[in-house]
Amino acid sequence: FNNLPTPVYQQFIDNKNGLSFDSMVINLYQTNGNILLNNQDIAVGQGRLLQSGLWLNPNLETEIGTNAIIDRGNDYDVNLTYTHPIELFGKPGKRYKLAELQLEALKNEVNFRNQQYISEIKSQYINTLIEAESLKIAEQLLTLNTRLLKLTEARYTNGDTSKFDTNLIRIEVNRLKGQQLLAENRVRSSLIKLKNLLGLDINNELKLSSKLFSTSLLPEKINLKNIQDIAVKNRFDFKASVIIEEVSQARITELEAEANPNINVFGKYSRQKSTFDNTSVGNITDTDNTLTAGVSFDLPIFNRNQGNIMEAKALYKQSQIRKELLEQEIKRDVTLAFNNMILARQAVLLFENQILKYANENLWITRQTYELGEQALIFLMIEQTRMADIQKEFINVLREYNFSIVDLEKVVSISINTIISELNLKGEKK
Repeated sequence: FNNLPTPVYQQFIDNKNGLSFDSMVINLYQTNGNILLNNQDIAVGQGRLLQSGLWLNPNLETEIGTNAIIDRGNDYDVNLTYTHPIELFGKPGKRYKLAELQLEALKNEVNFRNQQYISEIKSQYINTLIEAESLKIAEQLLTLNTRLLKLTEARYTNGDTSKFDTNLIRIEVNRLKGQQLLAENRVRSSLIKLKNLLGLDINNELKLSSKLFSTSLLPEKINLKNIQDIAVKNRFDFKASVIIEEVSQARITELEAEANPNINVFGKYSRQKSTFDNTSVGNITDTDNTLTAGVSFDLPIFNRNQGNIMEAKALYKQSQIRKELLEQEIKRDVTLAFNNMILARQAVLLFENQILKYANENLWITRQTYELGEQALIFLMIEQTRMADIQKEFINVLREYNFSIVDLEKVVSISINTIISELNLKGEKK
């Protein structure tokens, strides 16, 4: 059955030269618009970090006064003041540390979003392969029945079978042609969705490498708690929640420092010209140059950031609770994905080792007895229908198994091969 030619299937699948999922991901971070968009958030955080490390700007103030306009006099007063703010109590360092932690949390959040997006692409990749497998089965069944139709028509010509049997197989062939067309359309639709997720031109030709997950991939005995621990260690959103807790604590420290006043050191240069015209010796001009220095600071009597500090402490408590809840959610999701994977794997093994084996044998026996004229066509049709139904059930089970592995990768936040390596380090054997 599996050795039958499948030319339509081969338009989409090429195990030698087709694009594998790993090959897809190689350039994804440089070309995919969604991932590039996510990465711009990191650029935003880097800008905030740069800004947090800059010094406060000094202030230069100029003031000019004259009586020339009102009194038509020659007096003037020029003042030039330079003020330099100085932050105390380690404010710059605390502000920079806060921005640094925020950037680190943001990187993990972006990595988590990118990983979720890649998991979505992988699910679509798997779905395309599964739809291709359905097409392959439909094409194989059509080939079998087309051969059977030729045999039946030859028998009808020789008078060895009835018109009813000939029409019966013709109906089946036409029905399978319709199923093959529908299966081909599903593959094309799934492939278009995959191209769109990859950011490729949907009109470009794309063939995939049909590499579904093997049932021998995982160790025979797996400790669920080990996978839960791996997930907690590797999940980008959990790493972000740990850093966000540090961010909240750093925010409290920064606000407490901000409650203390800054010092403004200033220097002032004044030049004043005065004219006296009612003296016994005539007009006298007096010019004074004055240099003044001083310090100013706010008095933190009423506002010491009490409200902001209270808010930051509440946010810190929230971050602790969210981290604990997220850890519970991760363990729950890992448990669900793990159980689904184990049960789906058992179902795939049952089909591969028993159901498909016996169904193929029965179909072969029934076909041979029909060709020898010892079996009615209706029994062969029944057996082929049963085989088709079993193949469809197997495809659904195969779909569930492969999706369960993608789900496990998604909730653990690393690939299945890395999960296996981590499990091997913990002493679990295949």
